[in-house]
Parts: sequence; structure tokens; C-alpha cells
Amino acid sequence: MSRASTKQTYRYALKAFAKDFVGVRLFDIDRPRARAWALEQPKGNVYVVRSMFSDAVRDGLCQSNPFSQLRLVVPWPQGPGGAQ
Repeated sequence: MSRASTKQTYRYALKAFAKDFVGVRLFDIDRPRARAWALEQPKGNVYVVRSMFSDAVRDGLCQSNPFSQLRLVVPWPQGPGGAQ
């Protein structure tokens, strides 16, 4: 059984995903669109959505997982202590 904090994390991540992809079918989300969304999200949101898509692939709802192996590059922070 999942802990309450885990469920809250999943709820937060999926709420963000659902808001941004309202009316879009799972199998209509391609890798470029997944990457664009993932770059704007906290890592935790991306992990949860990637897991959801893995389940959808296993259940035959999608052919592939557009969120798998995105190899996201996160920019280094700017300013004090960061790269200039």
C-alpha cells in the first residue's frame, strides 16, 4: 500500500499533466511534446507520468512511452555559486 505522501506526490504530478493535456488522448502524445512538457516540470512530475505511461503500454493503451529515455538536460543555475 502506498504511503499518504506518495499518493499526494502522484496526485500533484498527474494534476499538472491532466491540466496541460486536457482533451488529448494518451496515444496522441509524441516525444517532442512530451519533452517540451517535461522540461517545464519538476523531475518528480516527469517520473510519475513516465511510470503512468509505462503502465499504459503494459496494459495495451499505448504503443510506446513518449516519456521514456528523454535524456533531459537541465541548465546549470545562474548567479552566485552557479555557472556564468
